[in-house]
Amino acid sequence: MRWLGEDEAREVIALSEALFAENGPRLQDIRLGRIEFCNFEQMHHFEPLHRL
Repeated sequence: MRWLGEDEAREVIALSEALFAENGPRLQDIRLGRIEFCNFEQMHHFEPLHRL
């Protein structure tokens, strides 16, 4: 990892703004499922304990 140069930072910001302008409206309404309380086993497994 390294710090971006000023020109690179401007390019990343421009790209991020363009991507958000294109995809942002589709991401405004994110529907989530039921709330779950889980036991953390590891980064790839959460054992469900209770669902609301």
